[in-house]
Amino acid sequence: MDRPPLEVAEVFRRYGPAYRQQHGASLSTAQRRVMTAIEVCRTAALGGHVEQCDQCGHQRISYNSCGNRHCPKYQSLARAEWLQDRQAELLNCQYFHVVFTLPEQMAAIAYQNKRVVYGILFRAAAETLRTIAADPKHLGALWRLAVPAESPPARLPFVGEDGVMPVVSRPQPGRPQRLVYVRMFADFNIWRIETSAPGAPSSSPAVVAISSTRIDCNAQFSIDGRRVALTSNRSGGVEVWLADLDGANAVQLTSMGAPVTAVPRWSPDAQTIAFHSNLEGQFEIYRIPASGGKPRRLTSHPANDQEPSFSRDGQWIYFGSNRTGEYQIWKIPPSGGEAVQVTHNGGDVAFESPDRAYVYYTQTAPGAHPLWRLPISGGQPVKVLEGVMERAFVVLERGIYYIDQPSGEKRLQFFHFATGRSTTVARNLGELIWAGLTASPDGRTILYSRQDSSVDDLMLVENFR
Repeated sequence: MDRPPLEVAEVFRRYGPAYRQQHGASLSTAQRRVMTAIEVCRTAALGGHVEQCDQCGHQRISYNSCGNRHCPKYQSLARAEWLQDRQAELLNCQYFHVVFTLPEQMAAIAYQNKRVVYGILFRAAAETLRTIAADPKHLGALWRLAVPAESPPARLPFVGEDGVMPVVSRPQPGRPQRLVYVRMFADFNIWRIETSAPGAPSSSPAVVAISSTRIDCNAQFSIDGRRVALTSNRSGGVEVWLADLDGANAVQLTSMGAPVTAVPRWSPDAQTIAFHSNLEGQFEIYRIPASGGKPRRLTSHPANDQEPSFSRDGQWIYFGSNRTGEYQIWKIPPSGGEAVQVTHNGGDVAFESPDRAYVYYTQTAPGAHPLWRLPISGGQPVKVLEGVMERAFVVLERGIYYIDQPSGEKRLQFFHFATGRSTTVARNLGELIWAGLTASPDGRTILYSRQDSSVDDLMLVENFR
């Protein structure tokens, strides 16, 4: 990395004495100590040592660093290592930068009372974010909320639809304020692939099956193959819907009012739908009659319980949960009760095989991960496949449909139980997010979700008030 043209130490050495003289009364002993440490860091004042190349014998003098954690020179390596560690913690999802500011009149108070003022700011910011995120009507738009939240949030009139990352200009005498934000819109639809037999190559490209101008994803066939349960926000909030295979006769099944109500799964008798929802903050497992009615919560735990699926006999509902500290597969009776841990090597989403001999599961999500198989009667897990994308797999009688991504191309594969080999069913599936793979009972119709469009526009609002 090139040396910057001007370092903090040079500024301190040049202007530090005058600054101390002018602001000495407001500088603490610790702050003075930091300034001195930065000024003398890696100079002859701290001594040094000789470094020698073990190849050519060239020598040079290297001055010692100050050892103060506030010094940019001393902390350069530590900062790089810290950034690397933080990057390793990032989830494979989209992040947003949210800015909370203090009124200018409070700056002096905050400077002298950092712990108290910033503690209040962070608590108020957290309360504000929870207030907004807890109500789906606040999503997909820009809202204004006083901090602390003494009055309800107010949606910005006329502007801000699908808005994120707002920034307001500083007030200046004689000049109106401006608002800048990103309008982020994405359209997800459910696509259909037809084959002549389970695992046979598709003779025609995928076509749109169920679509709207909003999000439609996570479809699952009913046991008779005549209806589809799906996740959609076409009515505003993210809820569970039912529809015909072509999207006709769509009806909203749930009205949870949670930020996310999603991933519907049919019971074997097609009478019940299981789903997850974060109505109270964490995700919990619910069930609801397929004909409509009041949802019933099955789990109640501070951890996230999500991605439900029924056992083939309808006696259990599998789900992924991090209640042990990491995600594992658990199961619970459809009537509720005590949850039972199934896996111990990780687990995110699981489906039983048609013969009820095995539970197939992926360990984590999103991205590409191995698919595992665990005997229901007990035993050790066995790795079946590598590189299964976005929880996208379906277990049938003769094999497993799954989506992988070799060399950047997303394709639909079929793993044949008889041969232990995979064949390609379809290629170029598009941009997959929340793929939600499902197959009809005969294995000849496959549905999956993909992102068909995404628009990010930078919007400017003049005379913002």
